Amino acid sequence: MSRLRVPTLSVITGEGGSGGALALAVADRVLILGNAVYSVISPEQCAVIMWRDPAQRELAAAALRITAREVAALGCVDEIVGSRPTAHIPTRNQARPCWRTH
Repeated sequence: MSRLRVPTLSVITGEGGSGGALALAVADRVLILGNAVYSVISPEQCAVIMWRDPAQRELAAAALRITAREVAALGCVDEIVGSRPTAHIPTRNQARPCWRTH
């Protein structure tokens, strides 16, 4: 995707994690749904590495700052779209808010 000669857009719709999160980051614009999370590691994996206990996933999630608002504040995504409570449920017009961001 980094070699494309056209503008690229990534939309994180659920859980953008691991190598996939890194692949999405090379887009010209990165959008995230309000209910989505974005991280290079899952909270469970982080908890195992940091505390050797996957049960510490909530502590890890808080430390990772992976919510849409948190990653937007960090500058990891360009914009939050589709913040309605059911944004994670696919609909016919799911992508429509993405085209209105320019």
